[in-house]
Amino acid sequence: MRRITFGSAIVAAVIVGAGAGFAQGNSEAASKAPFTQHFEERQLRPGELARIEVPCPFGTVPTGGGFNVAADVVVQTSAPQPNNWLVVAKNTTNVFKGARAYVVCSTP
Repeated sequence: MRRITFGSAIVAAVIVGAGAGFAQGNSEAASKAPFTQHFEERQLRPGELARIEVPCPFGTVPTGGGFNVAADVVVQTSAPQPNNWLVVAKNTTNVFKGARAYVVCSTP
């Protein structure tokens, strides 16, 4: 997992690849800094429906999150959970495809 620390309350998503998404979680915590960003990358088997959960460190909550997926990977869910960000994605091809989920965390 990779960690990035942000110094301001503004969080932006960079769109790279075939599909990407970003959404906001706990808006009260979103007004506080610093933020940390954590990633989980997976190679999806042909036809696989994957549940990718990216946890926040202890004492922090998700304030946003999202995904970046290869072409022909369909994201069915991208949403905050109490302590993590959940992405559910399906590889609709007959070859391995990449999917990346991320969460932005801050103290409540």
